[in-house]
Amino acid sequence: MNRNYEFSERSQGFINGTHTIMQRLCKEALFIANTRKMHCPDFGISRGRSSTEDQLALYAKGRTAPGAIVTNCDGVKNRSVHQDALAIDFYGYVNGKADYSDGVIALIATCFMEAASNLRINIDWGGSFKSISDGAHIEVILWEEPN
Repeated sequence: MNRNYEFSERSQGFINGTHTIMQRLCKEALFIANTRKMHCPDFGISRGRSSTEDQLALYAKGRTAPGAIVTNCDGVKNRSVHQDALAIDFYGYVNGKADYSDGVIALIATCFMEAASNLRINIDWGGSFKSISDGAHIEVILWEEPN
């Protein structure tokens, strides 16, 4: 089964701004989504690398700006992995519109987890976060060698 989904220009632009490891992960996840026997919905990328200003604005939501709190990272004292180009946010694309329902997000997350396993990349899925659940978030974990 090959459905030949492709990332939109917008999604690809977000991916292009990320670390090359994240770019490989996204490409592999899309390949898995296109070829897996279990249904995995089409998906897009809604956020990639963030500037400090973008992160501050996101941190303000639910604090000094309208909306719900979505992050504990202010971008200054507590940097986001988005600022290091090691994270993406994604969404399902079902019946012609964005879909953030738990089931759709979980199916897509499994594509990313399988892709990470195939590429031997360590990732963390926002759906497993303890402080703020962020199911539509994937981040690459880079391990530094101890001195």
